[in-house]
Amino acid sequence: TPPRGAAPAEISPAEGVPVGRACREQCAKPVPDDVAVVVVDDSALNRSCIIRSLKRVQKETAAAGWTYHQFETIESSQPFIRGIHETATTAIVSLDEQMGSRGGVMTGIQGTEWLLHDLKFNGVIVSASGDPDAGRMHLAMGAHANWGKPLPNHATILEDIINAFAAVRC
Repeated sequence: TPPRGAAPAEISPAEGVPVGRACREQCAKPVPDDVAVVVVDDSALNRSCIIRSLKRVQKETAAAGWTYHQFETIESSQPFIRGIHETATTAIVSLDEQMGSRGGVMTGIQGTEWLLHDLKFNGVIVSASGDPDAGRMHLAMGAHANWGKPLPNHATILEDIINAFAAVRC
């Protein structure tokens, strides 16, 4: 507890999480700043479309400092995702369901399970699969949104991201 009259700490040193005024300011925004966006899909075109949509969300919400990272398989993304998780970086992870065309063995459902159960990931998970059944399974497991292919309209993507961040922070 800080001494009487002292300002509360703005960042919890143990967790790197905003507290006090910093948390209120960050939570007042529809989406946070400094988000690592990880898009995992075997199709370069699909990755590009998802990133373009999320950059539009970033611009419209005036969020700063988002970085974008692309991977063709879940296996190739795992070291990066572990790294952002270990540093408590806020993240959005978008997962396709089938990535065998690029040598991926894990499916998106297995990736969601790895994120939630093994890693205890506390970010936003988006299923971006052309398989509606897989998308429903992602949601049942705890993913925040399910975007089919083609991607939904921008208003839906924006609403999904805002709602997902509201669910995972503050």
